[in-house]
Amino acid sequence: MQKFIISVGLNHDSYYSMKKAGNLPRADEALIIAKALGTTVEYLVEGIGTKPATAEEVLSVVSGIINHYNRSVNKSRNKSSGNQPKNP
Repeated sequence: MQKFIISVGLNHDSYYSMKKAGNLPRADEALIIAKALGTTVEYLVEGIGTKPATAEEVLSVVSGIINHYNRSVNKSRNKSSGNQPKNP
């Protein structure tokens, strides 16, 4: 759960609050989680509404987020080191 929470853009404090302290996420956090799962906040809280995404769909979203992050980090590193990729 911690990796998922962080992968959708929430921080460690959010994870700790939800998992360790047993708190519900804030409304803005619940919305982020619901969007990442392809469902609604109402479904997360009450089980009413749009069914969440399958595990495969969630993994695809998380994988896309990780790939985007890795590309951003690599691009940033290349700029700071002066090693920008050459265009053909």
